[in-house]
Amino acid sequence: MLIVIGGLPGTGKTTLALPNRQQVVDREYEPWERERVVVDTAGQSPRQSLALLLRGLASG
Repeated sequence: MLIVIGGLPGTGKTTLALPNRQQVVDREYEPWERERVVVDTAGQSPRQSLALLLRGLASG
């Protein structure tokens, strides 16, 4: 599958190929070793969500 996008600056490419299943399985992964910042946007304004995100990033 190809994804058509507006273009990748400096590359001249306009499409990206999605990896196949084996490429994903073979990819090297590293464990996440710090707290995640989770922002649940349901029931709050974009301004409140941004404030929560910025607090989370400042504490990490």
